[in-house]
Amino acid sequence: MRDIGQRIRRYRLTRYESPHRPLLRRLRWLLPFLLLWLAYVGLFSEHSLLRLWKLSREEARTRAELASTRQELQRAEARLKDPRARRTEGEHVLRERDGWARPSEIIYRIPVQDSVAAGR
Repeated sequence: MRDIGQRIRRYRLTRYESPHRPLLRRLRWLLPFLLLWLAYVGLFSEHSLLRLWKLSREEARTRAELASTRQELQRAEARLKDPRARRTEGEHVLRERDGWARPSEIIYRIPVQDSVAAGR
């Protein structure tokens, strides 16, 4: 046999409980508004979490690009200050652009046809 007294006590407690439960009724209406607000904050607002996440990714990419550009700039400045590198660069420009040659060096110039230059 079961303990019927415990069932009676539970029944009495639920019997005198407020039938409307105002807190639950308010929360029932609050939940859809809360979900809509979370969707707005997370996805659609001007300062949404999604947009902030994308901006932080873009900022990280830009910072990495800035660091690599600074390194490249430092290498270029080092080449400009190095007399050997400046001499080599100057010789390269004179040989390629102006057609200069070293002593006892022969330069052959081959004319390029238009169809070959265009990759046809």
